[in-house]
Amino acid sequence: MTHSANYDYVISAARSLSGSENPRILDFGCGRGAIVDLGLSQGLDIYGADTFDGIYTSWYEQLPERLQGRIRRIEGSLPYETASFDVVVSNQVFEHIAEPASVLPEIRRVLKPGGIFLALFPVKETWYEGHAGVYFAHHLQHRPSLLRRYLWLAHRLGFGLYRDRKDSKAWSEHLARTIKTACYYHRRASIVGMLKEAFGSPPQSLATDYVGFRLKSRIPGWVPAPVKDVLFRAIAHVRVGVIFAVTASTHH
Repeated sequence: MTHSANYDYVISAARSLSGSENPRILDFGCGRGAIVDLGLSQGLDIYGADTFDGIYTSWYEQLPERLQGRIRRIEGSLPYETASFDVVVSNQVFEHIAEPASVLPEIRRVLKPGGIFLALFPVKETWYEGHAGVYFAHHLQHRPSLLRRYLWLAHRLGFGLYRDRKDSKAWSEHLARTIKTACYYHRRASIVGMLKEAFGSPPQSLATDYVGFRLKSRIPGWVPAPVKDVLFRAIAHVRVGVIFAVTASTHH
């Protein structure tokens, strides 16, 4: 399976946030199950869930044998019992959900009281659009003609991800269609409000922790902690989006 440093962070943070030697973890929006696979390789009790709808039906049908039984299809509610997980994680999923408030109660339901929901995803204020790999592309989401031209120019200048030998026209049309039809960039304040409403407590930003994990030794040790904090938060704002952990209130 394709590996990402994000997967390492999610597993590491889930362990740390749970306060348990062997937390029971659910990966919400698990896709092909890369995080589940990584967690299993480290001896974790980890499961996954996804809708696997539309063109992604084949992902569920092609899951390797080691993940079968660990990953389930979401059909309405989450296919797990109430209060059955210590941590629910979600990596780069909520920018693909039109109405996050509609799914957060289900995540809250399957968490144990005091359990943690960890989510990483871009928001409207994020500068970098990670599907195209071009800054501010999502700000043109509702102006498709201008978005296509912007992406075409970016490709011609050598910018952009997942080029796969596509010419500028094919690449820009594909990414413009993806950004317009499959992405929903919510405002940070709106997400904070949804999380508070669903979980009964405000989310905590782990931006400094996340960027520090990703950069590791690239930042000199002599840089003061307050400077690192400001720098790491700025990097997260520009390139990543939000890295939120929220606790399921025991009184909600």
